[in-house]
Amino acid sequence: PDYYGGTFTDENGTFVITVTGNREEHKQHFTEILGTENFKVETVRYSYRQLMQVMDNIDAFLMSSTIPENHPLMDSFAGAYPDVKENRVKVLLTKVDDATIRLFKREVIDSPLVVFEKGEQPAL
Repeated sequence: PDYYGGTFTDENGTFVITVTGNREEHKQHFTEILGTENFKVETVRYSYRQLMQVMDNIDAFLMSSTIPENHPLMDSFAGAYPDVKENRVKVLLTKVDDATIRLFKREVIDSPLVVFEKGEQPAL
Protein backbone atom coordinates (compact mmCIF):
# COMPACT_ATOMS: atom_id res chain seq x y z
CA PRO A 1 0.00 0.00 0.00
CA ASP A 2 1.00 3.65 -0.50
CA TYR A 3 1.45 4.15 3.25
CA TYR A 4 3.84 1.20 3.74
CA GLY A 5 7.33 2.28 4.77
CA GLY A 6 9.01 -1.09 5.28
CA THR A 7 9.72 -3.63 8.02
CA PHE A 8 12.65 -4.50 10.23
CA THR A 9 13.47 -6.16 13.52
CA ASP A 10 14.56 -3.74 16.23
CA GLU A 11 17.40 -4.20 18.74
CA ASN A 12 15.00 -6.03 21.10
CA GLY A 13 13.93 -8.52 18.44
CA THR A 14 10.53 -6.90 17.94
CA PHE A 15 9.03 -6.90 14.44
CA VAL A 16 8.47 -3.29 13.35
CA ILE A 17 6.27 -2.10 10.50
CA THR A 18 6.78 1.48 9.37
CA VAL A 19 3.96 3.52 7.85
CA THR A 20 3.19 7.02 6.71
CA GLY A 21 0.03 8.63 8.03
CA ASN A 22 -2.19 7.41 10.86
CA ARG A 23 -0.18 4.91 12.90
CA GLU A 24 -3.11 3.63 14.99
CA GLU A 25 -5.35 3.08 11.99
CA HIS A 26 -2.64 1.15 10.19
CA LYS A 27 -1.79 -0.87 13.32
CA GLN A 28 -5.38 -2.07 13.49
CA HIS A 29 -5.26 -3.04 9.81
CA PHE A 30 -1.99 -4.98 10.23
CA THR A 31 -3.31 -6.68 13.39
CA GLU A 32 -6.22 -8.02 11.33
CA ILE A 33 -3.89 -9.20 8.56
CA LEU A 34 -1.26 -10.77 10.84
CA GLY A 35 -3.68 -12.13 13.44
CA THR A 36 -1.50 -10.84 16.29
CA GLU A 37 -0.62 -7.66 18.14
CA ASN A 38 2.95 -8.85 18.70
CA PHE A 39 4.59 -6.09 16.63
CA LYS A 40 5.16 -2.34 16.66
CA VAL A 41 4.09 0.28 14.16
CA GLU A 42 6.26 3.38 13.71
CA THR A 43 5.48 6.44 11.64
CA VAL A 44 7.98 7.53 8.99
CA ARG A 45 8.06 10.39 6.53
CA TYR A 46 8.63 8.45 3.30
CA SER A 47 6.91 5.36 1.92
CA TYR A 48 8.79 2.33 0.64
CA ARG A 49 7.49 3.21 -2.82
CA GLN A 50 9.19 6.62 -2.58
CA LEU A 51 12.45 4.96 -1.53
CA MET A 52 12.19 2.62 -4.50
CA GLN A 53 11.55 5.50 -6.90
CA VAL A 54 14.86 7.03 -5.81
CA MET A 55 16.57 3.64 -6.24
CA ASP A 56 15.05 3.39 -9.74
CA ASN A 57 16.63 6.74 -10.64
CA ILE A 58 20.02 5.56 -9.38
CA ASP A 59 19.70 2.29 -11.29
CA ALA A 60 18.69 4.15 -14.47
CA PHE A 61 21.83 6.28 -14.24
CA LEU A 62 24.07 3.26 -13.66
CA MET A 63 22.51 1.28 -16.51
CA SER A 64 22.38 4.15 -19.01
CA SER A 65 24.33 3.49 -22.18
CA THR A 66 24.89 7.25 -22.50
CA ILE A 67 27.05 7.37 -19.34
CA PRO A 68 30.70 6.73 -20.22
CA GLU A 69 32.65 4.20 -18.17
CA ASN A 70 35.10 6.93 -17.20
CA HIS A 71 32.38 9.22 -15.80
CA PRO A 72 33.88 10.93 -12.72
CA LEU A 73 31.11 9.63 -10.46
CA MET A 74 31.89 6.01 -11.32
CA ASP A 75 35.23 6.23 -9.51
CA SER A 76 33.53 7.30 -6.27
CA PHE A 77 30.24 5.35 -6.36
CA ALA A 78 30.34 2.28 -4.10
CA GLY A 79 26.66 1.36 -3.87
CA ALA A 80 23.16 2.36 -2.78
CA TYR A 81 20.37 0.72 -0.83
CA PRO A 82 17.03 1.56 0.78
CA ASP A 83 17.47 1.71 4.56
CA VAL A 84 13.94 1.23 5.89
CA LYS A 85 15.04 1.58 9.50
CA GLU A 86 16.46 5.07 8.81
CA ASN A 87 13.77 5.77 6.16
CA ARG A 88 16.33 6.97 3.64
CA VAL A 89 18.24 5.79 0.61
CA LYS A 90 21.89 5.37 1.57
CA VAL A 91 24.37 6.20 -1.18
CA LEU A 92 27.85 4.88 -0.51
CA LEU A 93 30.76 6.86 -1.89
CA THR A 94 34.47 6.12 -1.62
CA LYS A 95 35.03 9.86 -1.29
CA VAL A 96 32.33 11.81 0.58
CA ASP A 97 33.05 15.44 -0.16
CA ASP A 98 31.09 18.46 -1.39
CA ALA A 99 32.25 18.09 -4.99
CA THR A 100 31.23 14.42 -5.25
CA ILE A 101 27.89 15.03 -3.56
CA ARG A 102 27.15 17.97 -5.89
CA LEU A 103 28.05 15.80 -8.89
CA PHE A 104 25.75 13.01 -7.71
CA LYS A 105 22.88 15.45 -7.13
CA ARG A 106 23.37 17.04 -10.55
CA GLU A 107 23.91 13.85 -12.57
CA VAL A 108 21.76 11.28 -10.76
CA ILE A 109 19.16 12.66 -8.33
CA ASP A 110 18.84 15.52 -5.87
CA SER A 111 16.42 14.19 -3.26
CA PRO A 112 15.90 14.72 0.46
CA LEU A 113 15.57 10.93 0.75
CA VAL A 114 19.27 10.44 -0.08
CA VAL A 115 21.99 10.44 2.56
CA PHE A 116 25.65 9.95 1.73
CA GLU A 117 28.01 7.67 3.62
CA LYS A 118 31.55 6.43 3.16
CA GLY A 119 31.81 3.05 1.51
CA GLU A 120 34.19 0.87 -0.42
CA GLN A 121 33.73 -0.40 -3.93
CA PRO A 122 33.30 -4.17 -3.97
CA ALA A 123 36.24 -6.19 -5.20
CA LEU A 124 35.45 -7.95 -8.45
